[in-house]
Amino acid sequence: MSDFAHSLTIKAPIRTVHDAVARHANRWWSTNAVISDREGGYNEFRFPAAQFHAAFRVTKNSPTLVEWFCVDSMHAKSSGYKDLREWVGTTVRFELESIGAEETRLSFRHAGLVESMECFGSCSNIWGFYLQSLRKLVETGEGDPFVGGKPGSQSAGLVAIMIPFDVKPGRLEAAQAAIREFVASIEKNEPDTILYRSYQGANDPAHFVHYMLFKDDAAHVKHRDSDYCAHFVKTLYPNCERNAVPTYLKLFDEAASAPDRSAAVDIRTVVQEFVEEYKNRHNPDIVDKLVAEDCKIHIPLPGLPQGREGMRLNGQLVCGAFPDVSVERKFFVVEGDIVVERAHAFATHRGEIVGVPATNKKVTWTELHAYRVEDGLITEIWSEADFLGVMAQIGAFKPG
Repeated sequence: MSDFAHSLTIKAPIRTVHDAVARHANRWWSTNAVISDREGGYNEFRFPAAQFHAAFRVTKNSPTLVEWFCVDSMHAKSSGYKDLREWVGTTVRFELESIGAEETRLSFRHAGLVESMECFGSCSNIWGFYLQSLRKLVETGEGDPFVGGKPGSQSAGLVAIMIPFDVKPGRLEAAQAAIREFVASIEKNEPDTILYRSYQGANDPAHFVHYMLFKDDAAHVKHRDSDYCAHFVKTLYPNCERNAVPTYLKLFDEAASAPDRSAAVDIRTVVQEFVEEYKNRHNPDIVDKLVAEDCKIHIPLPGLPQGREGMRLNGQLVCGAFPDVSVERKFFVVEGDIVVERAHAFATHRGEIVGVPATNKKVTWTELHAYRVEDGLITEIWSEADFLGVMAQIGAFKPG
């Protein structure tokens, strides 16, 4: 299945376009950005009102190619997507080509953003808008980025409210029961309520402060006008010394910094990068970076050595027989330190495999792999693929 791709012509020299892509994404994508143009550096873009963020490692920055590998991302809970981290493991590529002295062809591809993903439709439309914003920035000096606060800010555009109240003597248990019921209703019914916390005085158990943070005004209105909110007020207020008065808070300042990369780069990210490089980019040497030297290999291929070199050889054999192989991820499942990958592969038989010469036939097969990841390295691999199906497709034998 194809990745999302888009191309456009920009009336500016290639160097100007490259500079806007690599160094000034805060002027065409999101103002809430932490940006690096150094290979190995990190970019982070936040959209607080939409409750979306994405963090990337810069894997390539040359005059004709800028490439970012997504190490962390999260859609809003209100999106309803089953996998809120679909972007993790995908790659954003900006390929640049000069068309004369004053025009540049930009070929954009979000590798891994495919039609089977829940977010494909909305993300495709959003990318289209912001790529036009990039062109506008380069050609006019002013883009249309999301305006989301200072770099690293996670709070700009949100609605914050604080409500203090004091419970009457002898009414504490009734008040606590009402609070628990109310918080449970919020958790069940309000995906756009980012947090709702009930604090109780450490030295005064009768004193409470409720702090709440909403995605936007609409989320706050939904909360305020709900039946369970009305029921909570009706139940709680008779137990309080006086009616609680909300204080609406306005952001004055905050500490904003680049994300914690140790938390962002999790075991699923390691496997997704391995799959992208090892299979889709036909780069067996990625094992030097992501596979432990003494990795245990459980692949039913006679004579395959153990360890990192065994995985390198396995990759070389596959790429030699199927140099255009590509895999489409079906799902990843994480359990402890194990990542299970189910994939569908597509390729052309262009090289010898187990004595069968190239047939130039199109083939497809399914794969199931499990990877153990420890300290950022793959230390054990179990692999099963429909090898018999491949052999039948290239005519090595006739099924049945």
